[in-house]
Amino acid sequence: MRTANDLCLLCKSNAADKTNSHVIPSFITKGLLMTGERARGYTFSTDSVDKKSKPVQSSDKEDFILCSDCESYFGVLETVFCNKLNNPILDIRKQDQFEWIDEPEQKIALLINYNGLALRLFLTSILWRSAVCNTHTVHRFTLQEATVEAMRICLMEFRSQGIREFNDTIEGKQQTFPFNFDLTTIIERGHTNGKLVFLHPNADEEGFMVLNDYILTYQFHPNDGKAKLIQTLNSGDSNQVIKLKVSRIEAWNQIIDELKVKFAEKAKAYLDREGKTYVPMVK
Repeated sequence: MRTANDLCLLCKSNAADKTNSHVIPSFITKGLLMTGERARGYTFSTDSVDKKSKPVQSSDKEDFILCSDCESYFGVLETVFCNKLNNPILDIRKQDQFEWIDEPEQKIALLINYNGLALRLFLTSILWRSAVCNTHTVHRFTLQEATVEAMRICLMEFRSQGIREFNDTIEGKQQTFPFNFDLTTIIERGHTNGKLVFLHPNADEEGFMVLNDYILTYQFHPNDGKAKLIQTLNSGDSNQVIKLKVSRIEAWNQIIDELKVKFAEKAKAYLDREGKTYVPMVK
């Protein structure tokens, strides 16, 4: 078990003195874990459905992974993402910050006023944290050590302690990241069939994360000559304009419903194999 005497896993120079670091940024899970009786959160695994699941009041946190400086840096990445994408995409007054392409089941928003390097660093921070942390949600999420180190180096190159410093640091800079990706969101956030955070485990080459109102699909080492199952809109070239998928409500709900069926099928197979019985969630 890590302690405050261990080194920060990101900078590898300062003491990892930060406690209660969110693995998945808290603003992403805010819609999952509301206050009062309006919503409750639960953690569960498809191979432990014979055990009671307890309500949770906050998304996963872990101690002694980061130093205070690196935690602040991740806070900068999250703030920039919220200010430049998460909030404007929902604001009808700010729709002109994006160029829009209509497709049958979705729209494509081109992030013309957003430095693509900033978004790539933010997504990298989520993937990296998921790979190095060991909480309930991410403990089975694994990546190749070389991939984790490549992401760490990318993140460290632009480490900053404030938004102004960060913007100055990335201005005019280029970086090639070890993954291509899609990021999908939905405008009708209050009308979805279900809220969840789910990580595709053992995704050394390609996989996905359901992050409440976002779905991140990623493809590592896209130019290694291997056939890929996942097609992505955005390359690892930080100079390219980011394309964000904005799904229509019916298509989004279909994705979530299909995932729920897959969870249920896997859980049932586990119970059948182990001769166990499902235990309902605690209320």
